[in-house]
Amino acid sequence: IDEVRNVSILVVFGVKEEGYREILEAVESTKKDSSRGSFIALLKDRGLQGVQLFSSDKFIGMVKSFGT
Repeated sequence: IDEVRNVSILVVFGVKEEGYREILEAVESTKKDSSRGSFIALLKDRGLQGVQLFSSDKFIGMVKSFGT
């Protein structure tokens, strides 16, 4: 197929107490995809907790997904 698409790869890293990084999840997403926030919700449903640092492109859906 002769097609070019703009996509993003969302990668979530975790750092264990021992200081080792671990890839928690990686998914393909389009730039206009609004599911990035639900991506974090999925990780929280899988047991993600104790987040001390979060870095992103300031996509509002993702920022709101962390809540308080």
